[in-house]
Amino acid sequence: MGLFLNENGDPIRGTLEWPEWPLALCADYPYVAVLLPSNTIEICSILTLSTVQTISCSAALNLRGLSSSVGGYFCPSAQRQESLRLVMIPLFGAPALPPSDHLENGRNETSTPAPNGEPASGSGLTPPPTPPKTPYEQHHPSSSYVRSRMCVIGSSGLQSLLPSTLISQSEFLFESHRIGEIVDLVDHSRKKVSAEDLDQMSEIRYVHERLGYYYLSQTLFEDAGNHFFKSETDPRLLIRLFPDLCDSLISKGDHAEVFKGVEEQARSVGTINEIIMANLVRNYHPHLDVETSPATVELLNVLLITARDMLRKFLHKTRNFWRFVKQEPVDASSHRVVDTVLAKLLADAEDTPELLSLIDSSDYIDVSQLEPLLIQHGQYSALAKIYEKQKEETKLLELWSRIADGTWLDPSFGDVMPQIITALGQSRNQALVQRYGLWLVKRDPPAGLKLFMSRDGNKRGMKFDDMLLLQELKAADAASADTFLEHLVLQKQNQDPALHTELATRCLDRLFAFLREPDIAKEFDRAVSTYPSVSSTTPYLLHLARSSLHPKANQARLQAALFLQGSALYDVEPVQNQILSETSLSKYLQLERAIVDSKLGKHYHALRNLVDLRDYVSAQSYCTLRGVVVSNRVAQAVAEAAGLQAWTRLFPKSGAKGREVHPGIGAAADQIVEKELVAILLKVYVEGGENTASQAARFINAQALHLSVPEVILQLPPELPLSTITPFMSRALRRNAHEEQEGQILKALSFGQNLYISDRAWTMCQRQVPRVEGKSTAAQLAGEAGNAQSVPEYTATRSSPAESTIGRIEVSSDEVSDLDELQ
Repeated sequence: MGLFLNENGDPIRGTLEWPEWPLALCADYPYVAVLLPSNTIEICSILTLSTVQTISCSAALNLRGLSSSVGGYFCPSAQRQESLRLVMIPLFGAPALPPSDHLENGRNETSTPAPNGEPASGSGLTPPPTPPKTPYEQHHPSSSYVRSRMCVIGSSGLQSLLPSTLISQSEFLFESHRIGEIVDLVDHSRKKVSAEDLDQMSEIRYVHERLGYYYLSQTLFEDAGNHFFKSETDPRLLIRLFPDLCDSLISKGDHAEVFKGVEEQARSVGTINEIIMANLVRNYHPHLDVETSPATVELLNVLLITARDMLRKFLHKTRNFWRFVKQEPVDASSHRVVDTVLAKLLADAEDTPELLSLIDSSDYIDVSQLEPLLIQHGQYSALAKIYEKQKEETKLLELWSRIADGTWLDPSFGDVMPQIITALGQSRNQALVQRYGLWLVKRDPPAGLKLFMSRDGNKRGMKFDDMLLLQELKAADAASADTFLEHLVLQKQNQDPALHTELATRCLDRLFAFLREPDIAKEFDRAVSTYPSVSSTTPYLLHLARSSLHPKANQARLQAALFLQGSALYDVEPVQNQILSETSLSKYLQLERAIVDSKLGKHYHALRNLVDLRDYVSAQSYCTLRGVVVSNRVAQAVAEAAGLQAWTRLFPKSGAKGREVHPGIGAAADQIVEKELVAILLKVYVEGGENTASQAARFINAQALHLSVPEVILQLPPELPLSTITPFMSRALRRNAHEEQEGQILKALSFGQNLYISDRAWTMCQRQVPRVEGKSTAAQLAGEAGNAQSVPEYTATRSSPAESTIGRIEVSSDEVSDLDELQ
């Protein structure tokens, strides 16, 4: 009997009983070991006061006593060493690799001959090198020793009483199918062991992994996942059970490390479908056909969902463990497999918030693997997040365009047009901007055109082919093509005559389309009828700009008139034919016909149209500007009134003296002087009869300087009272009298000057006795004299027969100039 006594000698707890008197006793809390005379050793529990184990020993050992060690000592354990050894197994049916202590980076070490004929390492002639450790062994060294605190003393030696290891206890319980006790045992051990105790932690991880495979075979997937996570199992060992998820993420050459004790289970485990079907057959066959029975089919589907849910939770916890707890680095390929498969599971479960969070925090997701699944499940917001993070500009714009078109539906997206516009505005991919810019033109013309017409494109190094882009815009949206054409001609000042001709044609087409509408035509009719009464000093075009007509129609007409006048590059004849072909609209197109006729040098027709329009201001300006219907000043006033400043950029600027310069108004017009144009306009006025009689009289009186009395009198109709041209006649007579008197004055001045020169010349001739044979020119004399007074030399010959000599005659400068004038 054994008693427990306190420091005062009082018995406590209870008693321990043995069948024999103990020969020796030692304690290792919470156990007490006693050596009995029958060569047996009984292990009693201090906590329960019962015998927990009896060990029978051979009499040959001649046991004599027991001894205890407070700190304990290590003893080798073959079972533990074998179970905890790390080995590499193929993830997919490849041959097994040798144990990990003969591997480096997952490949066999093979003997290869060294250079220069030296024996290879490990050939037997040289000592083999120390086998390198696998990355896991470098941080988790496995031990083959167990700590013992009790020693058995014999006559010929010492033996140790080894405590049951966690592995040995769990293996015993596995054989007894006492799984619950194993779970309690490993949980209890985990609480007692420190994380720094790598030996004990290896045992705990091993037991958890054994439990994981057991629960997996029983289709208890949630428990299996928890134990696999606690054992830090390589996630690929579970992912490979789901072939539809791993796809090409895991190849046949990939391997993973496992404990030797679970190698058999890890190698023999099938896919998740095979595991479930085997369990169903074991439980329900032959009572049910597990492949066709509705109950087993439904149970199969439920178990598959549970298994995938287990994998999702396991991968999520493993990923967080890698990120926040584990200190050893994890290779990128493992991150890629885990993050991609987890993203697939979240997409299948349509857990969009978790999926977006995963995409935000991961840089390893394989887009090519995840993309089809996200499209299949309509997870377009997650797909857009991936494209945006990986800067897949093309795919992102493709996704947004499909969302905008309604091809793909995702309620989480709002209006994606601003995002598309912003992305295109920041892109430096010219082909991409042109492609989606044309797409954008069909849906938001202003925003689409801005991409092609903005100066930001030039800053980003984009140079579009204007002609090709114009043709593509025509196919996409005609109105946008017209706007871009205006940009090329008016803003970029493109000098291609074909573009100018096309713009002129488009302007007229827009104008004709408005004029064919009866209501708009009536508005222009009223504008024409009210024009003379509203203002007699305002050109008709400026009158239209200030009128409250149909805004778009009036703008189209103003644009057409300004461009027809301002551009000198379009082909006039096709434009004229286009105008003349609209016979039903001819009464509205008098101004346009006048502009085109002036370009062709048909001044009579141009003035005829202006007079019929009763635009007398433009008609008289036409004569002053030599064939220009819309002057620069009028154009600027029209642009300011109608907001069409861009349409006046083709107008020529004023000359140095403020006179308007209008190049390109036709070669014929350049040859016609202002007087001839005035005469033509007078003829037009006269042909107008009584309707233009008053204008003719005012014009004659205003243009007296450019008209002669005979031609005016000959053109005036007989019925016109002579009193209407009285101002003209009085000015003409005064001008003729003035010219006559001016001529007489000039004649008298000329006669007096001639007399003065003649007198000076006579005086000089008297002083010149010799005959002048020659002289130097005035220019030569001036050059020889320099700054001094010039004294020209004349060579003369005397006529005296007695003596002939050469002498000098001094002549003043004034006399030389007089001589030059005489000559």
